[in-house]
Amino acid sequence: MNEQNISSGIPATLGFARSSREHAPETGARPRAFRGGMLVAIGLLALAPLAAAQSAPAARILLIDVGNLVNYNHDTFDIQKNATSTGIAPNVRQPAFIDGMGIADVVAVNDQPAKGLAVYKYEKFDGVPAQTDGKAIADVTRLSWITLSIEIQNMSGTSLGTIMAQGFAQGTPPPGSPAAQTVANWTIMGGTGIFVGVRGTAGNAAPPGQAAQNPRQASIVEDPAFRRVNGGGKSRFIFNILDETVPLTRNRDN
Repeated sequence: MNEQNISSGIPATLGFARSSREHAPETGARPRAFRGGMLVAIGLLALAPLAAAQSAPAARILLIDVGNLVNYNHDTFDIQKNATSTGIAPNVRQPAFIDGMGIADVVAVNDQPAKGLAVYKYEKFDGVPAQTDGKAIADVTRLSWITLSIEIQNMSGTSLGTIMAQGFAQGTPPPGSPAAQTVANWTIMGGTGIFVGVRGTAGNAAPPGQAAQNPRQASIVEDPAFRRVNGGGKSRFIFNILDETVPLTRNRDN
């Protein structure tokens, strides 16, 4: 992936029109100007869905693959122990209300080699519909609240921009998500560089060659300087871009 490989995105809009029944005039005489204005408004409402259908192209997607993914779980309050172990320091239990930080390397963007950094902060609550000890009772299944930032570089190390998202981890994707998205429910909050002003939705998909993402769970006593030496898991982030032309994106149907 380099500057010559950047492709144009396609804008997409969402149109909503209330039923003309909601705007029907009451019985009885009305001033001519009022009746004329209502007729114009009803006509515009009738044309709105057709105009939206003709001017709303398909959304674009951005696939970001990461490796050496490690979740550093906040499992001790002794800050003197933070980042002190050069070896693997596993965290075997992530109960509700634990928080932590995931760190990973960007390895590909839309299946093209790339570089960069992915970082997310999570606060786990483990929401489930059936009452279960140690889990938060809820109408939906969601694992945690997450805030994500991914900075993308080309292979020469030039930064192209950062894309940011926030929302629920795990659980079913929201309506309108790309078919490839398997879990999570995030909104794109914007970004920097080529992603300034971007909007849309996001989540996770299974990384190439795997059935699901698999971040390695570690304690915060593990030194992140040795993350690549100790190794980690993989994940794929999928961004459903709804804005005007955004470089690096591709058609959802591809």
